Amino acid sequence: FSFDNVTITSNFNSANLVSCTQTTSDSFYLQIGSDCQGKVLPFPISSYKVWFYFGVKSSINQTLKITIENLNNFIKLFRSGYRIAYKELDEQFVTPSQFENSYTENEEYQWKRMSNEMTAILHEDTNLVETTFSYSFPANKYILFAFCFPWSYEKNIHFISYLSKRVEDNKDIYFHSTVLTQ
Repeated sequence: FSFDNVTITSNFNSANLVSCTQTTSDSFYLQIGSDCQGKVLPFPISSYKVWFYFGVKSSINQTLKITIENLNNFIKLFRSGYRIAYKELDEQFVTPSQFENSYTENEEYQWKRMSNEMTAILHEDTNLVETTFSYSFPANKYILFAFCFPWSYEKNIHFISYLSKRVEDNKDIYFHSTVLTQ
């Protein structure tokens, strides 16, 4: 989704975002899809809406207000202080897709929990939650946001490859990788 100074994307592995609407110059409403929405599976798909993962980039330094709509009713979780996860992409990654299709050492420890204020509202008529937060974006750098620390299948494949290469010359370490199921 492209706007004047802002790009919001879910076009990468494990991402989930159905629509995005700009309400003011610095405010956006995002809707997530049902878990596994758009996937053809051999069993009924739940209408559960928990997982979100998306990237936001501003072409200028600015603070944006983001509201994520239509989450399942986890209002108690948010009222107990739950904070979503975020990560600022390093300069080596131009897009979230490049980040998701790689692994760099200790990157799993670079995710943080949102420390600034977040609000969560339960809509009684739909029993769905919306959460709102603000974030100060640096110019031309993607910030990733997720319900919790993401770890996709693709990321795991790159991680196993990283481990394999790291120990391949070390005779004191036995390393074996195999597919358990398909």
